[in-house]
Amino acid sequence: MSRKRFDAVAIGLLLLITTALSAAPCEPALNFARSALRAASLSHGLEQKVASKLNNATRMSHSSNPSGIKNAIQQLDVALSLLSGPEADGVPPEIIAPIRTAITDYRACLASAPPVQTATVTVTVTAADHTAAAGANVRVDNEIVGQTGNDGRFTFAAPAGTQIAITADLDYISGGGLTVTLVAGSTNSFAITLAEESEFAEHNEVAIDEMRDGVLQAAFPSLTLRFYASSKRSSTAGWPRRWPGRPGASRQRKRKRNWPATRT
Repeated sequence: MSRKRFDAVAIGLLLLITTALSAAPCEPALNFARSALRAASLSHGLEQKVASKLNNATRMSHSSNPSGIKNAIQQLDVALSLLSGPEADGVPPEIIAPIRTAITDYRACLASAPPVQTATVTVTVTAADHTAAAGANVRVDNEIVGQTGNDGRFTFAAPAGTQIAITADLDYISGGGLTVTLVAGSTNSFAITLAEESEFAEHNEVAIDEMRDGVLQAAFPSLTLRFYASSKRSSTAGWPRRWPGRPGASRQRKRKRNWPATRT
């Protein structure tokens, strides 16, 4: 390999590494927190709740929302409170400690991280008949960032240097959307066409009322799924749906723990 070619390759690798670090400066801390959570073998319910807060924090920290980092830190504070709540009663301190330390380190990293670099994006949304779709929701990674005007267009700042999904929907009619990785400081234009009779999907947190400590009896008499919008859970929030149970053996599926089964 010639010296010029070697220098070009080295510079290219350096740019890739620099871009990756600037796009996700706290990625190592996040991965360590996730690894600590998986290694702890908590009850399935508690692990899922903490993991959900970690995922929310990651999504918010990469969003174009000016309060993204602040909102992400709030999600991590909720995760830490879960580790001190009733669901963690009886879990040995040596099991909780590594998770708490890892999440605290991730929180500190986000608090000191530089602002997320952005790019300018203009999305033009049209209906199936090619007319402008006014009032359509424009989403980045399923989070609404704004609505189109009368001309079907919406311009916003999107995070750069990381892969994002841009979609649009109007009155439960969705479009194809696209997945892109933007360059910081760039200006981009994309078009999305809504399709009639298409299915609309939105990610929501789901809980099963009949589960206790991550366990659901196989011969349950009924099943209630409760859907929580925007991961906001309360005693009154949610949209319950009930299904009749099915007869069967009364066996249980329970996640194995690292401490005696008699401890709760």
